[in-house]
Amino acid sequence: MPSPKHPACPHCASSDIAPSAKKYRLYPSALVSIFGFVLAIFHRASLSNNYLCNDCLTPFSRRSKAAGCYYALFILGLIPLALFSSIIILTLLLGR
Repeated sequence: MPSPKHPACPHCASSDIAPSAKKYRLYPSALVSIFGFVLAIFHRASLSNNYLCNDCLTPFSRRSKAAGCYYALFILGLIPLALFSSIIILTLLLGR
C-alpha cells in the first residue's frame, strides 16, 4: 500500500516511489502583468509534484489535494477576468 505522501506508480503499481526534482522554467512575467499577482500565485501553487518509480524508472506527476483546489481557484479566477476583458474590448471597439 502506498504511503500517504507518495502515490503508487501508474505503470507497475509499485509503492517504491521517490520524489524527483522539479524542473522550473522561467516564470512568464506576462502572466503576472496580464492576470495579476494573485492569479499568478494560484497558478504556481496548482502545479503538480513529480515522482520517479524506483522499480521501473517511470517518471510521473500527481497534484496534491491542495494543488487541485488552487487549480480550481485559478480557473474560476480566469472566467470573470475573461468576461471583464471581453466587455472592455467590445466597449472600446464599438465606441460608447
